[in-house]
Amino acid sequence: MTLRKRRPSAFTLIELLVVIAIIGVLVGLLLPAIQQAREAARRAQCASHLKQLGTALHNYLDSTNGVIPRAVNHSTGPSCCCVTDNGEVGHTIHSMLLPYMDQQNLYDQINFNVRASSAENTTARATNVDVFMCPSAMVIDVNGYAPHNYPAAGSSHTYGLCGIHGSRTGSGVFASRWGLVNAGASPPSVVDGQMRLRNVVDGLSKTIGFSEYAKGLEYILPKYSSTRSRMGGSWFDPTLAYGNISFSSSNRSTPNNPEATYSTDINWGTVGSAHPGGVNALLLDGTVTFIGNGIDGSSWQALCTPQGNEIVEGY
Repeated sequence: MTLRKRRPSAFTLIELLVVIAIIGVLVGLLLPAIQQAREAARRAQCASHLKQLGTALHNYLDSTNGVIPRAVNHSTGPSCCCVTDNGEVGHTIHSMLLPYMDQQNLYDQINFNVRASSAENTTARATNVDVFMCPSAMVIDVNGYAPHNYPAAGSSHTYGLCGIHGSRTGSGVFASRWGLVNAGASPPSVVDGQMRLRNVVDGLSKTIGFSEYAKGLEYILPKYSSTRSRMGGSWFDPTLAYGNISFSSSNRSTPNNPEATYSTDINWGTVGSAHPGGVNALLLDGTVTFIGNGIDGSSWQALCTPQGNEIVEGY
């Protein structure tokens, strides 16, 4: 009797194609879940960075008896945005917080007696600080200046910077109008008194201190696409040429809102992020909350201001 050899078992072409198709479907289902998990981790890290800013801010305020510094000295007078401070020399709130963020060595390299743009501050302004960066955001350098993603609550102006613009009740705690000397007035006068922690009458848990900028996003008006990188262009240099250090508290500057604000047709003081649906925000009590794109303008401005005598719930 002749024994017949058994053929080795193997996949047929059809079976192989079916397996490949199944694998492709599984990968297609898993990738979005993996991406969502990664973004959730990045958003959590972003919130952690903001919490570190909050801790540093409170430690700083302990050393100043609760005096909150202006976030920026952005221009010189006489003009509608004029600012004079220490002989027209000013530095950012980010620089002031460095010693309270384990960045004493970097702080010691800064010459606070000259402008941030001075050659004496070349090293400091080019140094990246991880805590100032959101892991979800694009990194876009401007002229070699180290960028940031966490602006402070400023004025209701479209830039978030201009000091005299915006009412006292419409400005954030770091707005440059607090203690601002109006050099254009005759005689020069103080616009509003110095902001202090005790002056936050709306409550620390209901007032935003810092939020997010995400450079390069399309919600910035197309007309100014070339200046998208100015949002957070430098944590060190507060001048408009290099980057907004504070965001707009305008009721039209809600998160990722493409609408123009104030009296001009630009909106690059508006907060935004690469996180789907909204932005992280640091409240003055040190907690971090996520604020959705759908928040209405009045609620947004109420959260951004310390003296509006309004309490926002359910945002």
